[in-house]
Amino acid sequence: MYHLAICLHIHIFISDPFQKSLLCSIYCIWHHSVCKYCTTSAAVTFRADCTVLDYSPRQIESERMVAQREGYEIRIIRGDMTKPLPFSDGEFDLVFHPVSNCYVREVKPIFKECFRVLAPGGALLSGLDNGVNFMFLDENSRDKLCVFPFDPVANPEQRAQLEAENDGMQFSHTLEEQIGGQLEAGLTLTHVYEDTNGEGILHEHNIPTFWATRAVKG
Repeated sequence: MYHLAICLHIHIFISDPFQKSLLCSIYCIWHHSVCKYCTTSAAVTFRADCTVLDYSPRQIESERMVAQREGYEIRIIRGDMTKPLPFSDGEFDLVFHPVSNCYVREVKPIFKECFRVLAPGGALLSGLDNGVNFMFLDENSRDKLCVFPFDPVANPEQRAQLEAENDGMQFSHTLEEQIGGQLEAGLTLTHVYEDTNGEGILHEHNIPTFWATRAVKG
């Protein structure tokens, strides 16, 4: 629910027509509903030529299925967003980067690659976890706070916690890394939006856990 809410507000950020009509959706693993919604919107509503980069074969197959069902063309590439992106400089007018930084340890190189593949005037739309979800071992219990950064590679206790819950490897990131990383890459921040989990005790207390940002390449 909350991922779709972020996507909808990012969707409002799109105000200018595509010049080259290209969209790159980077690493949508796990957030399937967001990826399919935004890819379909770009392809159908804006008639954009869409490219999806994802590491998960299941997600790639899901993107292909939706494209066939909705009747639009899509270029699908399996790749790792922690590596140099397999695209030319200035290839895209829009890069949509959903909430996925939490699955990688280093995020600044990702923003540098997004800057590289964007055309001048192009925009990066990002969904970002602000770290609050990593504060407690159990959201409904405030008895024990986690040590930051949440890094299961460096912290065996945190790794055991994720394994006990059958979760994938996840990492917390700071404002400096995620907003500062976009600025360091050369992007200009134009819009910011906050959202909650959509359910649970943090949502009930109106505590934001996610950011959505729009940044442009000058």
